[in-house]
Amino acid sequence: MDLMENNTTFDRLQDGDLSGEVVGYVTDIYGSMTVGRLRKYQLFRFILDNGYGQKLLILIWDDLINHYAPNITLNQVNLTMDLSENSTFDHLVDRDKTAEVIGYVCEIYGTSIVGKSKQYSLFKFVLNNGSNKKLMVCIWDDPLINRHSPNIKINEVN
Repeated sequence: MDLMENNTTFDRLQDGDLSGEVVGYVTDIYGSMTVGRLRKYQLFRFILDNGYGQKLLILIWDDLINHYAPNITLNQVNLTMDLSENSTFDHLVDRDKTAEVIGYVCEIYGTSIVGKSKQYSLFKFVLNNGSNKKLMVCIWDDPLINRHSPNIKINEVN
């Protein structure tokens, strides 16, 4: 699965749009600085590259710096949105096919054969929401495993 946003997505972004969501990798980090004449603000800046030749300057202001800046790393895929909240992970119900969570893959156990009388293939991996809430994801049987496992990679968002 290609995580990067194409140029069309970047072209449609508008200044100050807080509803946008983009994915790319961090090419430059300018760090935190104080700006403003009358009132002083903290500003953290970094560059997000979409992998298709376009770059986006991301600005993070004041209190949000402490939330986002520790997760901004050079040459890593980063999101301008939050990963799933702890409460989302806490309220998941086993086998709920409608649930949607966003996290990065922190562990992959791969495929194993399970079962006593009837044997099944099982592929397991773990999602982390960035606040150390983890979720074991299990994919059963070869057709689904073959479809999804090539897209599951350590430290990538799924």
